[in-house]
Amino acid sequence: MTGECGLSAADDGARDDNRDPAGADRVTPIERRSRLLLRAYPAAYRRERGEEMIGTLLETTPDRAWPRLQDVRALAVGGLNARAAQNRRLSAAANLRIAVMTGSSLYLVMLAAEYLGTGLSEFGLKPTPAWYWSALVGASLVATVLLSWITRPFIAAISALAAAVAVYFLDRGPGYPPWPFMPVFVSLAVIVLLAPRQSRPSPKWLWLIGAFAVAVLWSTMDPLYGGFQVLRVAPVFAFGVASIAWIAVDARLAVAVATFCLTLYAYEALSFDSGLLPFLLIIAGVGALAAWLLRRQSARGTMTDAQ
Repeated sequence: MTGECGLSAADDGARDDNRDPAGADRVTPIERRSRLLLRAYPAAYRRERGEEMIGTLLETTPDRAWPRLQDVRALAVGGLNARAAQNRRLSAAANLRIAVMTGSSLYLVMLAAEYLGTGLSEFGLKPTPAWYWSALVGASLVATVLLSWITRPFIAAISALAAAVAVYFLDRGPGYPPWPFMPVFVSLAVIVLLAPRQSRPSPKWLWLIGAFAVAVLWSTMDPLYGGFQVLRVAPVFAFGVASIAWIAVDARLAVAVATFCLTLYAYEALSFDSGLLPFLLIIAGVGALAAWLLRRQSARGTMTDAQ
């Protein structure tokens, strides 16, 4: 008991040396910067071991304003390994379902942002009947994506049917061939069929989808570029680069981006622009590689919870 008390006192003393003497609520620069480095770890990991790691780091780096380079490198590598280990709690099928569902959701919110942004760009900030129709179509797509992630599949299916009707009848009208809308219909079916039946996915995927939608909406309203070209290039390119950089840690984002690109360009390549076929083959190859990595990053069992 004495030894434990002595060790505890020593630990407290080491931590106090790095605390701001003005009060316990204030921390020194090194502790503040160390806590920032801990953001590399998942939130659950930080809750369980964060204080212990901070205490150890402060003990080994007294009288310093910055953590040592070797500690920074160790925390960064450890954080990436901890995040990669999260996937191993899920089966390959569960991880693949999340990735494909995310890719289809990205495509649908891109269309929704295009409807909303193009309406504002063409009709101005003053609403017109045409803008209301465009806003209704965009809102129906956003609602379906949101419901597919947070509620029961039956409710999402009803919303998806309403969105499909809105896209077809309000955009083009009866008599127009349905084939150009097949990517939309397929994406709506995918997010409904892949929606989890039991546990809900992590909110981080909805944050990702929402950030993409905001980026696309902003690009469609950019008066300098006219919106459309930036819509198809800038946000997609940014997400593509991020997915490749993150592929060794979590391949789900790369699978999602590949799903998005194949959905976006497949109909166009097969119907109008065969020059896109080499690009699609490259995307399919990247997606296949990401799916293979995802299988290696996933659990061996048949776990069904989503993260």
